[in-house]
Amino acid sequence: MMDGSALPLCQRCLGLYTGAGLTALFLLISHLWRRGLPCLSIFLIQTAGLLTALLAGLHILDYGPAWRFACGLWTGHVVLWWLAGAAVHLHISQFNFLKSGPWPPTDKIRTFSFIAFITILSLFIEHLIRPGYYLWLTLSLAGLIALILTLTLVLTALIKYFYGMLPKPEH
Repeated sequence: MMDGSALPLCQRCLGLYTGAGLTALFLLISHLWRRGLPCLSIFLIQTAGLLTALLAGLHILDYGPAWRFACGLWTGHVVLWWLAGAAVHLHISQFNFLKSGPWPPTDKIRTFSFIAFITILSLFIEHLIRPGYYLWLTLSLAGLIALILTLTLVLTALIKYFYGMLPKPEH
């Protein structure tokens, strides 16, 4: 329950899967999935969010349902981005689809804007949950599917790599 409304999942799980779903949509629409893992500045921000979510998961920090949703949202965002980045580096780099080199400012601005968007979304979730029950359920299912797909890609690439079926990446 959040703000008297029933949720399709618990607050953290709803945030986790919604964060993964929104991140998958963002990566697909912006084509940033082709960059693989994030640049250092984005990686540091994602790590800070993930550490904060860890503290909340350990109940060191817990400010209620919206906070638990926010921590799940951050976790879903980071886990999906890093899994997708690993999948790109392991699978696609052999086909030269990977965009290498430094991140241009426009890609950084789009990414920081998306991170700001999901942070702001978590602030207003209590007001958005009641009218959007099926929207949140759909985003959560999309996030779950995206997480399963990226995890499957990473695991199959690792298995192929260890059995010598993938070429060793060039540095």
